[in-house]
Amino acid sequence: MKKKITYYIGGVLGLLLIQVVFAMICNSLGIQGTSSSKNRLEEMISNPFILIITLVISPIIEELIFRFLLFKKIWIKPFSIYSALFSSILFGLIHGQSNIMTIPLILNGLLYCFLYKRTNTLWLVVLTHSSFNACVLLILFLNR
Repeated sequence: MKKKITYYIGGVLGLLLIQVVFAMICNSLGIQGTSSSKNRLEEMISNPFILIITLVISPIIEELIFRFLLFKKIWIKPFSIYSALFSSILFGLIHGQSNIMTIPLILNGLLYCFLYKRTNTLWLVVLTHSSFNACVLLILFLNR
């Protein structure tokens, strides 16, 4: 149990680190992200159902599809680097980003695959994903 808690904390911190490093790189290159994040935040604040979807329902559904089905079950060799890359690229693309902002989402997907392979506990990955979403929402809320 202690080891899984360590993976959970490390996972959330790793996800946040990916975002910070990527934001710093983009900022230094003069690349701007989309302004849709603020629009989505305002929508979530005005509609608590969307907040529940973001923090609970989406992480469960996404991890069932991308980690359990695509990463573990569908491939002939489950938990392979190919299944990790395939599921992570789809994970990045499915979030609607069609620009450079897809890269950190793909990296997030790879980290989720790593956590799932190391712990073999899908619920830990779901909790990590949900916690990361909560951290992002909190940061957006504090910066509005």
